Amino acid sequence: ELNVAYILEGSVRRAGNQIRLTGRLIRAANEEQVWSKSYPRDLTPKEMFAIQAALATEIAGALQAVISPATKQLVERRPTENLAAYDLYLQVRFLSPSKARAETREKLLQEAVDLDPSFAAAWAELAGNHAAFIFFDWENTPERLALADAAMARAVRLAPDAPEVMTMLGTYAWMGYRDYARAIVHFERVVRLQPNNVQALVSLGRTQRSGGRWLEALGNFRKACDLDAGSLFVMRDLLFSGRRWEEAIAVQRRIIALNDRMEERWRLAQFIFAATGSTQEIEVLAGQLTSAERDSPDFSPLQQSRAIIRGDLAEWKRLDALRANAGQAAALEAAPILAASGDLAGARARLRMFPAQLRSTLEREPANARTWARLALMEAILGEHEAAQRDARKALELNPESRDAYDGPRNRFNLAEVYAWSGNKEQAVAELSRLLRKPFSLGTNSIPTSVHTLRVDPAFANLRGDPAFEALLKDPKNHAPLF
Repeated sequence: ELNVAYILEGSVRRAGNQIRLTGRLIRAANEEQVWSKSYPRDLTPKEMFAIQAALATEIAGALQAVISPATKQLVERRPTENLAAYDLYLQVRFLSPSKARAETREKLLQEAVDLDPSFAAAWAELAGNHAAFIFFDWENTPERLALADAAMARAVRLAPDAPEVMTMLGTYAWMGYRDYARAIVHFERVVRLQPNNVQALVSLGRTQRSGGRWLEALGNFRKACDLDAGSLFVMRDLLFSGRRWEEAIAVQRRIIALNDRMEERWRLAQFIFAATGSTQEIEVLAGQLTSAERDSPDFSPLQQSRAIIRGDLAEWKRLDALRANAGQAAALEAAPILAASGDLAGARARLRMFPAQLRSTLEREPANARTWARLALMEAILGEHEAAQRDARKALELNPESRDAYDGPRNRFNLAEVYAWSGNKEQAVAELSRLLRKPFSLGTNSIPTSVHTLRVDPAFANLRGDPAFEALLKDPKNHAPLF
């Protein structure tokens, strides 16, 4: 099912300061055992990394593969002499991105380098983590960038040729400085050294995507998917942003085959709606929910998205009343829908406490494009139209499509929303017209934007019936593949 020829199985037993690792290599086609061995070792850095080197070398021998001198050197190196630091490093490597997880990663990585100041890979990972704060506008300040600079300089001094350092050099250039050319050089160097390095392939593809090199990005995502099915998510998002509908839906079906969760099946139904305008799959899934599930916290967000697509804003409000809606993100999600349903007072009540918080953030982080965009949308719904348009244009100025071809268009979409809420229909349609000519995505977990989703989007409710808006949605070019 995973298209692999061999499977490595293993177990580890520990007693005090002794461990015994047992490994065996299985030929997947007929479950024949090709190789097996047991390794009793003392729990020391020297012995632990020696096991890794022995495993790699002996399995390569069993497969009659040849290890090059450069690869042998990589296999035999010890990234740190401190097992506690190495354990902390391993804990952070696969935490998915969010501000809370990035804060956890920072704490664990700082502990790791405090335990072993010569741990180059941990310093590099710490630099990449600091750069993520800049890229995602979690904390876009010169002080945060200086932390990234210092950590990366330390890593490069310690081990400039280590693949982990080279990979994070690329991440640091991409996320900290949006220097795509420099980032691509580093990622390509890692891929030449380690063609099966999935992290480097995905990062290379993401950087090419941000630079508008769509087909090159897709090629590297496909290579990553051949090596690791977890990479299907990034390939899916790129396919949808480029309106390659059939391929994207096929990838989403593969994701469901590997991870059959209701959330993914619902996402498939929403994607089919974005691609075709059909709500049949959504209705089928809704019909499979029990009465208890329909109103449960796990399923009410899905039901709310169905209500929006159906135009049943009364049902959306009923479900909204069942949720815990504290917080800025929830308020910003709810307010446009409440306003579109005719409850402008309710929408403004949800938002009123948050603009002051955002303005306080912008005093510290004037380059934070996402915060300018959020503030602009709030101001537009609150009736502060001039300020809203000024702040939306500021977000677009800070991160336009020319600076980030994948992420930048979100700010143009935000400007279109602000124009629509401000009653400036002509400029709203003009911004949407520009957007529909290029690939863009509103986020990993969002329904892909298409002519079908724009037709039901509450943010553009007051454009419905406008001749220019309707013509935009009917133009076949605005739904055709973009690359």
